[in-house]
Amino acid sequence: QRAAALRAKADRVRRAFLDGEVGQVRTLLVENGGIGRNAKFPAARHAAAPGTFITARIEGHDGRTLSAVAASHAEAA
Repeated sequence: QRAAALRAKADRVRRAFLDGEVGQVRTLLVENGGIGRNAKFPAARHAAAPGTFITARIEGHDGRTLSAVAASHAEAA
């Protein structure tokens, strides 16, 4: 019962963190498989070449992984 309560709390905290990332512009280091990571380290899906840094706007999440699109230069400034 205690473990279930802790898992539920962790899920709420993770979702709140991910919700807070939506709309933010972040620099991502893209890894293999179309996943990038920012300085806060959550995974973000993006279609860019592995090993590149990109500026991306976080559009949403699935409860575990963020989804991102390339940000315009105006957004990144």
